Amino acid sequence: MESKIEYKRKDGVSGSYIVFEIDCIYEESVEVKMLQNNNISGILSCDFRYEDNRLYLYYDTTDKTVVSDIMKGQEMTYDLLYGLYQAFIKTMKRCEKYLISADSILFRKDLIFGNRKCRELEFCVLPGMNSSFRKQLKSLTEEFMKISDHEDRKCVEFIYGIYDIVSENNFHVSDMENFLNEQGILDTDEKNRVSGSSNVIEAESDDSSEIRYKDTEQNMDKISDYDTGECFCLVKRNTKNIFIKEFVPHMINVKKSISFGCGAKDIVHIGRSSENEVMFPQNYISRSHAILEADENFLYVTDRGSLNGTFVNGERIATNVKTRCRVHDEITFADICFVVT
Repeated sequence: MESKIEYKRKDGVSGSYIVFEIDCIYEESVEVKMLQNNNISGILSCDFRYEDNRLYLYYDTTDKTVVSDIMKGQEMTYDLLYGLYQAFIKTMKRCEKYLISADSILFRKDLIFGNRKCRELEFCVLPGMNSSFRKQLKSLTEEFMKISDHEDRKCVEFIYGIYDIVSENNFHVSDMENFLNEQGILDTDEKNRVSGSSNVIEAESDDSSEIRYKDTEQNMDKISDYDTGECFCLVKRNTKNIFIKEFVPHMINVKKSISFGCGAKDIVHIGRSSENEVMFPQNYISRSHAILEADENFLYVTDRGSLNGTFVNGERIATNVKTRCRVHDEITFADICFVVT
């Protein structure tokens, strides 16, 4: 069972402090010795003091800004979130070198300090604390999700991707580190694509309706390769987002089945996992997002309990219920839209 974290704030002539009482049984522990004898980057400067035969740990927060105050009145942007999780990873790796458990680091917005841009973050360590860093990070991520900029695609992809990781019971620091490294690669690739295709982007901004029509028309031409009497075809709506353009298929074909519900091989699974017949790599798409299947007359879509939902003609459909679709209907997975033909 996790112990309750209690602390006091002390302000005086000499400075401002966060104060924890330490059980004396941990006085000779490795973690206490490491904090006493080392200046660990990413950990607030600290001092151990005896008062009334009790052992206290003082963390110096003079001229520091607590993250909970930084978060007030502003949305969490991609850059802020990336910087925060990068600091989390660095701090855990540094503490590991000094034999300090990640479970002893306090990942709480009221106990993390930095500047207004959430850079050069510094943390508190509580030796002997019986708390899971995984649970702490999941709780903190849920708080960040509530105030993230949901109009920023990159920000949404990032925070939902992190949430998927920290929701795993046994995730490792390396899982987060690999995810951040991948984000860095994507950022570089996106910048290269933008710089190498500025004319295309400018053309889209000049007349998006014309580009949308042309794109749909080109996709419709490709449908002639298939016998539409044997399958339904979902054609992707044009989008300005480069990430979706590059990594989402232009068309999804769903074979019509005479014995509806019996042909498992004709069912099309959609989601972020590579186990799906159609994979969307976006982080806001659930691992198992939706199912498509068809009989001779109708196409059916079933949402698998996805976080961001499946929509038919703009209305979110119920979970685990087959929803009937007709030609010209729009099916949207989170915000990736297809038209049934």
